[in-house]
Amino acid sequence: MRHFSFLILVIASGLFVRAQSPNILLIIADDLGVDALNGYNLGSINPTTPHLDSLRNNGLTFTNVWSSPVCSPTRAGIMSGKYGIKNGVKTVPG
Repeated sequence: MRHFSFLILVIASGLFVRAQSPNILLIIADDLGVDALNGYNLGSINPTTPHLDSLRNNGLTFTNVWSSPVCSPTRAGIMSGKYGIKNGVKTVPG
């Protein structure tokens, strides 16, 4: 009976202790250059992107990032956590 009571206590305590999960929004846009977004100070280029501007103002902005010229290595890198040179996906399959 003691073991059963301990087991119930452990299970019940897990029901009330919940860590708050972070809200993560990852946007992958093919063929989107930095000149198509507002907020990167590119001189006379000033596109109107109010919703993306709101996301940028309330989140993080990475100013020194690199990407592959095609989407397959980037997507494989996100899924594997490795660069394209390490995960073997370097070009578009096919």
